[in-house]
This record gives sequence, C-alpha cells and structure tokens, in this order.
Amino acid sequence: MSVASVGRRCAARWPLVVVVLGYLGAAAAEVSADDAVNGREVFTRVWRPRPLGTSGDGLGPMHNDVSCVACHFQGGVGGGGPAEKNAMLLSLSDDARPAKGRVTPAVLHPGFAAARTVVLHRFGTTTDYEPWRQALLNIDVPDRLSPERAEERRAAIARRQAAHGPVGRVRHGVHQLLVSQRNTPALFGVGLIDRIPKEEIQRLAAEQAQSGGVSGRAAPAAAEGVGRFGWRGQIETLEQFVLAACANELGLQTPHHEQPDDPIDPWPNAGEDMSAEEREALISFVAELPTPRQIAPADTDEAVAVYAGRESFDAVGCADCHVADVGPAFGIYSDLLLHDMGPRLSDPSPAAPSSMLVPTGQVSYLGPTSVLVSVESNLKQEWRTPPLWGVRDSAPYLHDGRAGNLAEAIVLHGGEAAASAKRYARLSAEEQLQLLAFLNTLAAP
Repeated sequence: MSVASVGRRCAARWPLVVVVLGYLGAAAAEVSADDAVNGREVFTRVWRPRPLGTSGDGLGPMHNDVSCVACHFQGGVGGGGPAEKNAMLLSLSDDARPAKGRVTPAVLHPGFAAARTVVLHRFGTTTDYEPWRQALLNIDVPDRLSPERAEERRAAIARRQAAHGPVGRVRHGVHQLLVSQRNTPALFGVGLIDRIPKEEIQRLAAEQAQSGGVSGRAAPAAAEGVGRFGWRGQIETLEQFVLAACANELGLQTPHHEQPDDPIDPWPNAGEDMSAEEREALISFVAELPTPRQIAPADTDEAVAVYAGRESFDAVGCADCHVADVGPAFGIYSDLLLHDMGPRLSDPSPAAPSSMLVPTGQVSYLGPTSVLVSVESNLKQEWRTPPLWGVRDSAPYLHDGRAGNLAEAIVLHGGEAAASAKRYARLSAEEQLQLLAFLNTLAAP
C-alpha cells in the first residue's frame, strides 16, 4: 500500500484537523449561560473555613485542597492532577501480630470503628491536625529541628516507607497500616459518561463473558444500578460523584453527603456548606466540560505512523477493554468495566463484590452459553478501565499515578491485560513508538 493511499485512509479515520467531540446533547441546551458562569465560579472558588453569614462551617475541617480546580487543572480547568495532589488512604492490614495489651484500631483513627479503609486528609483547619497526622504516619519531627532539617527528615522517612512499593506500611504496635493513594482523574467528557445507559455497559460485560478473552464486570451500584465513576467504578451518577468529591476532598457538607469528621476533636456541622443553587450550577458546569478531542497530525508521514499505531493498538488487544465508542461517548476508549489487573496493581481498598456473567463451557448452535452466578474475584486487583480520551494531558497514569508516562503504564498492566502487555513488548521499537503516537493524539480539549 502506498503512502498516499494510507494517508487517505488516515484522513478518513482522523481528518487532518482538530476533531472536537463536543457534548451536543439536549441537556446542553437546557443549561443557561448564567448557570455555566456560576458553576465555573463555584468550581474555581477558594473555600474558607467557618465563613460568616452561612449555616455551615465551610472548608473542612478535613480537606485535601481548597478548591476543585486546585486538583483538576491539567490540560485546562477540569483536567486531572499531578501526583502531589493524590488523595491518601489508610487501610488496616489483614495481619496483626499477637501481643498483650492489644490496641483497637479506632484508637489510631476513629474512622476504623466503622471501616477498614479511611481517607487520611492532607490538611485540617485546626493547628493540632498536622502533628497528629505525622505521628500516625510515623513521621514525627522534633520541634528543635530547623524547617530545612525537618523537611529533610520527613523526606527520608517517606523514602523509607516508599521502599515497600506503591503501598507503604506503617506499624503501630500490633497493627500494620497500609498507605495507598488515588490520583486525580480528568473530568472532561463526564457528562457523556453520565448519559451512557446501564444496559450498554452490561451488554459489554456479557459479550466479554462469552468471548473467551478478557472478562470485565459492571461495577455494582445501589438499587441495581451500574457504576460509571471512580477508580473502582463505585459511583453511579455524575451528581453523586461531584457531591461526594465536595464532601471528601473539600469537606463541604450537602444533603446525603456528610463532611468527614475531625479525627481529633469532632464537632457537629451546623448546616449545609453549599446552597441548592450552587450545587446545581456546579454539577451543570462539570457535566458541560468539553469532551476531549483527537488531534490528527498535519504531516502525512506522522499521520501514517499514527494510523499504524492505531492498528497496533487493536492488534495487541488494548481495544478489548479500551473500547472506542460506548453509547453516546464516542472516542472514550473504555468499557467502564472492572477488570483484574494483577498483583502488581493490587490495593488494600477493594472493589465492591457482585455477581457476574461467566462462561459455562457449554457450546450450543447459538454459541458459548453463560449463566449469572456469584464468583470469587480478587477484588483488590480490580479497576475500572480508565477512559483514554484526553490521555495525552493527564499524566501520571494508573490509579495511584505510579506510571510517569504511557509506556510505563502499559508495561505495568497485568492480570487480564498481561497478554496485551506482552504483545506490546514484542512489538518493534518503531511499532511501539507508533502506538504511543496514536495515544498522544488523544488530547484534552
């Protein structure tokens, strides 16, 4: 095939212009310009603790930053966040050394009275939170040290903890706490994801169950719903996702989404921290964030390389999970299903269990048959397939940001994706670069 003919095929697939897959649904027309402006103001607002003239207590008391945009900014307002914006989780280890005078985990953190995993927020609005947090992480720093020496000591302790790998370990007597992280996802195009029918996600799961290859499952949500958002696919709707983030990341209490308690000195919040109008405007703004675009190169040789990279993307099996189009979400490159990604990507906070379709091994004239059964799954290794639209501008990669670039992220794929990762490794250096070139056409808006 000539370069010219391949170039024509490239042009048919990716016109040599910026292709913007905008959100043009009916919902967009229903949002007024005033709502969009107000929503952007709420998204970029710097929140303050205990503001005057409101019923709530404002920012916090526990929070990971002071605004939505403080973490969601890569590639534009609403993008992903760098590794330093990661949220930190603490989980109780399954093993506890027997010893006299066992201390209950709730003494370490009151959240352990109700759950095995808690969010360890980066900030508190009281002066005693940071020393308590450092003690919990075993990074106490003596007061006599200069700020420079104190920072050096914290860095040394962090390096020692990181030596355990992406999941750190902190010992407190008989209890071992596991430290893991969550990277900030980009929000571009989430309005389209919210509109994907659950039946479409379930259909993908059923097809995979019969394929004999990868076999993801729909993330379970309340009332027989299907999860679409979160690294574990644990949240069903965009409204729930936005308001849960307001509560967990900023400590802004809203109906059905309580702010986290101060683990040292809990106090009751006097009321809601956002009005109904602010909530609606914020959700509308996030829903209307532009959909990521695919930028095809203007140079013909580069376009040929990108086309070849897309062919390799399909050939090695990336497209089995990173499905190009799902419902109204064209160019999403995700099936939104949970997949076992292998022990290297295991995390102490597991995905929710569920029943799933599995092949029975029976074959009829209609093809392989499946039944709905409850199956054992390694829930700590399951992750929702992250959408690849906008992936060029959303580094670092994977759930905790451990992969600094796309090549590292591919190599770390295990479990159901291990075969694809091996096929990628067997590609020539040129073919690997072509595949990465294709991924780098998937840009933030």
